[in-house]
Amino acid sequence: MQEKSFMNQIYSNIKAKIRPYWVTAFVSCMVIGLLTYGYLMSNHFLTHDSMWNLYSDQNMITSGRQFLQFACGISSYYDLPWFNGLL
Repeated sequence: MQEKSFMNQIYSNIKAKIRPYWVTAFVSCMVIGLLTYGYLMSNHFLTHDSMWNLYSDQNMITSGRQFLQFACGISSYYDLPWFNGLL
């Protein structure tokens, strides 16, 4: 029972520190971002990079991009504009 009250206290402290205009700024940023990039994320435009990355493991050691494979590890091997846009 004591853990629950401790967690409630932490939640209340965090909630008290968040200012209302921070929430407004965050929500408006997300909405404007989705409106701006929504068309691109929902429609697939084939560019040179899209054709190369239709299926690519991003192993670009020969191009001098040794860590690109690890940086792209949070995404997928396929070109997924909606998923990559949200990331």
